[in-house]
Amino acid sequence: MKLKNIALSTLLLLSSSAFAAVDCQSLVGKRHEATIIKVDDGDTATVKLQKQGTSVRVRFFGVDTPESQWADRWPEQPYSAEAKFFTIKQLNNKKVTVKFTGDKTYSRCVGEIFVNGRSHSLALVNGGYAWWYAQYSPNRSDIKRAQASAKSSRKGLWMNQNAIAPWVFRRKYK
Repeated sequence: MKLKNIALSTLLLLSSSAFAAVDCQSLVGKRHEATIIKVDDGDTATVKLQKQGTSVRVRFFGVDTPESQWADRWPEQPYSAEAKFFTIKQLNNKKVTVKFTGDKTYSRCVGEIFVNGRSHSLALVNGGYAWWYAQYSPNRSDIKRAQASAKSSRKGLWMNQNAIAPWVFRRKYK
């Protein structure tokens, strides 16, 4: 039993160190071929980089999806489950390309994920699953236009005219 616990502890330590060892800055400058191995929520997934063989948690560039419940912190924000389901459907176990920005937020490297050459960030906003995160991607007029179109069409989260942006929602619980 003790040997089993040591083996499990070692495995957990090794798997968590794969995340900790990644220097987000070192990933900037080229596109990385990867496979999605886990979707955490609408705007975060874990990829396994093909060349390096390391796993990296990726926070999607340029967008913010409604917040999932965070125990003892905040409740689930409306439309978060739909955003997560869309991301799972579009990305889970898929081969993707990731373009990292070099930024890091909450132990996640920020990057834009592309499936068959198409931006998943843009797909999220087009479908009404996310907000354009203008503060961090002010030059992305394509995402800005996609949000205006989704909003005027009342797609997804925009069906609710009083939808609260995630960054405003999070501030309420600080």
